[in-house]
Amino acid sequence: MRKIIFFFAALVTFYLAGFFRNSSLMILFFAQLFLYIGMFITSKLLGRKLSFEVLMSDKKVKKGEYTTGCLKIKNQSLLSVTKFELILRCKTNGVYDEKKRTVKGYVGAKGTTEIEIQLSSPYTGILSIEAEQIKVWDYLGFFSSKKKISGNGTVVIMPSGKKIDIRKQQVFLGFDNLNREPVNRPGQQPPEIYQIKEYTPGDSIRNIHWKLTARTDQIMSKEYMDEIGTEVFFFIDLRFTEKSAKKINAFWEITSAISLGLISSDIPHCIQWFNVNEKRTVSHDIRSHEDYLNVIENLIITSATDSSQVNSEEYLHEFYLHCMNKESVLMFNSDLLLSYNENRLMEFSEENYAQEIQKQTIFI
Repeated sequence: MRKIIFFFAALVTFYLAGFFRNSSLMILFFAQLFLYIGMFITSKLLGRKLSFEVLMSDKKVKKGEYTTGCLKIKNQSLLSVTKFELILRCKTNGVYDEKKRTVKGYVGAKGTTEIEIQLSSPYTGILSIEAEQIKVWDYLGFFSSKKKISGNGTVVIMPSGKKIDIRKQQVFLGFDNLNREPVNRPGQQPPEIYQIKEYTPGDSIRNIHWKLTARTDQIMSKEYMDEIGTEVFFFIDLRFTEKSAKKINAFWEITSAISLGLISSDIPHCIQWFNVNEKRTVSHDIRSHEDYLNVIENLIITSATDSSQVNSEEYLHEFYLHCMNKESVLMFNSDLLLSYNENRLMEFSEENYAQEIQKQTIFI
């Protein structure tokens, strides 16, 4: 509308300049014309030196809770931007929300504007906010130019914390097992190595793997089975067959519920998954709620890596190894199928998983 009014005023000026043969009005007309062209050029120049950054206040937040973020729009130009419109899109687990967000503001020459936003997600997983484009107007509001702008921020949405009822089946092993000798005694076989990992403060110096340490330039430590005391191995298959925010949400909620159920029943367990980048199975012992929180966060971040092209035999090698050794091993996959020692235990549904978690009791 502003352009129409300005253009009409310029035409009137031109008509009057010709009608009265007035040079002053003609100069005014050319000034209006140059101003019009100048605003068009200005609109194209203003957005060129704008950059965008998202700073999240939290790295992780529980599902349903709000987290705050700061949008930083930086102007490196000597010209101030009096009006801009930033189009934002949120996505959870790689799936974009249908609704777009619009943020308006201004930023001075060589200045920075900070705008606070609040975010939440009904889904567990990785929530990210991205800038789609920025729209900038000239000083008179005649013209606008659009520019694609990069920048994003992510936050891990943690599960709600529901737990499934898991109970151990009581098996009587006989009277001969009541007074078993410790495993590591002189003359007996040395304890079986469970895994080789990076050295952490508190590990025994005797357990340092000196040869591997010399080869990798990192202090590596051996961990033995009798030190672990793991009763159940929980293998998590991260090969997602479809990118559905709802299904991925159900997957993480059930995974979390199983681990919390084992903790609640005082069952020491070890969460395992195949790391595609490192080409190996990663193991983490869960003894406390803090262990659980750290591992679940790590898992959610790791799941962003595409695992679909990994050979199935290589991916599930550790799981089948546990089964061959007759160890207790749970496996949960992206089809929401839970198995125990290769036997199908139960299948959860995408829609009703919350009720199934509350009602089900699992015996292992």
